[in-house]
Amino acid sequence: MNIIETANQAGKNTGNNSGTIVMFCDNWSLSLPPALPVRYYLTLIKKASRRMNKIQQADPKARTRALIITFAIIVIGMCAMALFESNQARLADWFVANMATIADKSGVVAAVVSAFFAPFYVVAGYLFLIGQRVIDNRRYPPPGQSVIRDTQIREGPAAVTRGRLLQSLSIALAVAVTVAIVFFVYLVDEITKAA
Repeated sequence: MNIIETANQAGKNTGNNSGTIVMFCDNWSLSLPPALPVRYYLTLIKKASRRMNKIQQADPKARTRALIITFAIIVIGMCAMALFESNQARLADWFVANMATIADKSGVVAAVVSAFFAPFYVVAGYLFLIGQRVIDNRRYPPPGQSVIRDTQIREGPAAVTRGRLLQSLSIALAVAVTVAIVFFVYLVDEITKAA
């Protein structure tokens, strides 16, 4: 952001350096009230300019990779749902026929359910590690991290806050997945006992 002109009643006659300021910049103009000294406004604009210029450009390869992974997850999820719906009656019959075996092998049920939810633990771990890198480097995004869209770089306390937020999100995800696993295993156990 290059300020081309700062004009209009700088308040030189009164000696208080205040007045209406009209700024003409690259592609916009801004009119500021005369409540504060001119130097205050110029300082604010310089700080905003420095913040706005710190942008990490999106990595086209990372964006393509993210789109491919998202598309693959959607396709796999839709196929799994279609497979489940087409075999729902068979699965129910198998479950009813093997309730006694399932009740005796609750550990196996827990392992199968945990394996099903394992990708969520991977995502939680990844988020936690990214958050730790942000905290260690006091920079968001951390150095060497590709981004899929233009991202404003944050440094210092603002970056640490982002890092802690990522870690909190990862912990919340891991806790939610663990609760879901425990609830599912408990539900299967109660169904088999009732039968």
